[in-house]
This record gives sequence, structure tokens and C-alpha cells, in this order.
Amino acid sequence: MEIVRYPEDISKEEFLGEYASRILECLKAGMKSSFEQEFTEDGDKSWFHYLNKNLDDKVNYIIADDFNGIRGYLVWKQKGKDIHFYDLIISPDYQGDIITLRKLLREFAYDIYDLEAHSLCAYTNTKNERMNLMLKKHGFTVDETKARGTVYRADIDLFIEKFV
Repeated sequence: MEIVRYPEDISKEEFLGEYASRILECLKAGMKSSFEQEFTEDGDKSWFHYLNKNLDDKVNYIIADDFNGIRGYLVWKQKGKDIHFYDLIISPDYQGDIITLRKLLREFAYDIYDLEAHSLCAYTNTKNERMNLMLKKHGFTVDETKARGTVYRADIDLFIEKFV
């Protein structure tokens, strides 16, 4: 398994050409395994639009690639004194292996290790029971509950200590 980081390891053009469609396939498979989803061509177009916006907004991607497909990925960005991570998607083929999840979380901890930040903030759909449980297991507590999702927070130092 190779870890690829955007923007450190690859350009936006490389990301869009070599990874974007593979990440979308991983996303679809991962989301479908978590709760019932309906994917459409319009949804794919919307996702690519959102992806372009994220890349322009300096969002960071950590991608676990095994050349047969994307094993998983994590998306994060620093906002003031908080680190927000938006997507933590694991392909269903690797959800039970623990290796992919642990590797992504460890690489994430290394990325944020030297940043001046106080807390981690994560968002998840209320229907995604697996992600909700994983966040709680790794020290996140519910900060806010919204109609479609839950906002979690965790102490950044405790998170880093756990994975570095």
C-alpha cells in the first residue's frame, strides 16, 4: 500500500487525471456499505464540482492506494485553531482489515502533528453507524447534532498521542 498526499505529492492535474474517478468509486462503494445510497450521473457531476472546489480551497487528501484500487482516503483542512476532517472512506474490501484505517489515521496524525491547532472536528451522517462508533472509539464526543449529521470534536493532542 502506498500513501499519496495531495497537494504534497501530486499536482491538481495528476489528482484529477489519476485519482479522482478512482476515489469516487471508493466513495460510492464505501457509502453504499454504510447505509442505503442512490447514486446518479448528476450526483457524480456534483461530486466532481465539489472536488474541484475542495482542491482549489487547499483541502488535503491522504490516499491509501494499492494500484488495484483505492483502499481508502481521508480529507482534511485546517480552519483557524481547528482541524476539520470531512471524509474518511474505506473501500468495503478493506473495512475489516484495520490496517487501512489505522494507516490513514496515523498518516493524518503525522500531518497535523506540528500544526498549531486545539481540536479536531469531524462530521458524519447520522445513518453512518460505523463512522459514528469509530469516532467515539477514538476519543471524539458529540459537539452538535443536526438533521442530517453529527458534528464531533476531539482533543488534538490526545488523538496525536494515540497514533504517533
